[in-house]
Amino acid sequence: MDSYLSLLNSFEKYISDYKKNLQNIIFTINNIDKNKKIIIYGGGIHTQELLLHTNLSKKNIIGIVDKNIYVDSEEQYMGKYNMFNPKIINSVNPDVIVISSYKYQNQIYDFLKNSINFKGEIIRLYKIYDRCAFYNFAQNLTDLENREKLNFTGKYVFINRSMNRNNLLIVLAGYKEYLWDDTFERIKAFVDDDIDVCIVLSGVQSKKILRMCSENNWSYVETEEDKLSLGQNIAIKKHPNASYIYKIDEDIFITKNFFSKLKDTYLKVKDENKYEIGFVAPLMPVNGYCYRRFIEIFNLLNEYEKKFGNALYSCMGIPPHINGDAAIWLWEKSSPIDKSNELLNNMEFRYSICFHRFSIGAIMIRREFWEEINGFKVGFIGNMGVEEKDICEYCMNNSRAIVVSENVLVGHFAFGPQNLKMMQYYFNNRKKFKLL
Repeated sequence: MDSYLSLLNSFEKYISDYKKNLQNIIFTINNIDKNKKIIIYGGGIHTQELLLHTNLSKKNIIGIVDKNIYVDSEEQYMGKYNMFNPKIINSVNPDVIVISSYKYQNQIYDFLKNSINFKGEIIRLYKIYDRCAFYNFAQNLTDLENREKLNFTGKYVFINRSMNRNNLLIVLAGYKEYLWDDTFERIKAFVDDDIDVCIVLSGVQSKKILRMCSENNWSYVETEEDKLSLGQNIAIKKHPNASYIYKIDEDIFITKNFFSKLKDTYLKVKDENKYEIGFVAPLMPVNGYCYRRFIEIFNLLNEYEKKFGNALYSCMGIPPHINGDAAIWLWEKSSPIDKSNELLNNMEFRYSICFHRFSIGAIMIRREFWEEINGFKVGFIGNMGVEEKDICEYCMNNSRAIVVSENVLVGHFAFGPQNLKMMQYYFNNRKKFKLL
């Protein structure tokens, strides 16, 4: 009984401290002068949730800094906010820096004061250092406000051309029209007859997409606000008979047997009874996990490492994520992608399990998994990556395997920092991207 009471008291203290942390954060942010120039230090989910759930977005934010943004990298954004390397802080002369981190706030504070000698105001959000953190703010606060409601609330247009099929393809589009002639040509060529297709636009409109949907008898979702996950959730909800759900971005160049190979991999891995499956993905050379498997399978590891260094598995900060030359090299080595895909199609069955965050530009999930997570997580307007971080975190925390089929290869055009170089490469080498 004594141990039970002790545990109960500890739990009550934990909850009390947690509430105090939230109250302190909200109070501190509300009292920031809205006329002062503010930089947020930290470019992760912590900052995304602060912008979504507090009044921080109403302040005069001039940028977000993060050590994972390289000084000479191409422009990157979180929503509407420019992201920079911390080395530029003094050159933009902010009045206030808000440290958006629990775990590293003291180290960041020391860096600002002692390494770059910042003279302005530095705000640390945490006053209680030995108890519960804001680390799980996203999940906990969303639960309080009803995550399910948040993930399905917003104005949208839906044009229904569903045939009530068991399979659904969702295509997220609206921002890379220069690729559509090639990427949508592949969708039309390879989508199977038993798959409903729904194109999703978030915060934008496109007559070209509307016309394409009409010509191909595809459904259409358009959300008023730029919330990618909301559009996906609406599309899935409006296709209630779809048990297998494929999701691809507009810059994915799918290949022959993309759909059948992902489903076949799911069913075979499920039958092995070794894993509970979260989602299945194809090999994509421009991907922090898949590139390593690609260069191993095609015997390119030594060549890659001589040119770009250690071929680390990672979802951030490595050449396949930030270096335009690395993206070009991977496209060169996988081209023609249809021939490379054919080689994998004809190999014996093989797959691997990704053990870290995975870039979800092309995946297949089961409807029950989507229902289990209460839909893809919706972030603030213009925010990208919230659903990816959330679904991968759920898989890790709940022992759900991220399965990569190694019998199908598709092309991912580029990540944000690689776009400019890849666009030049694309327009100078269109034949490499054309369907054979």
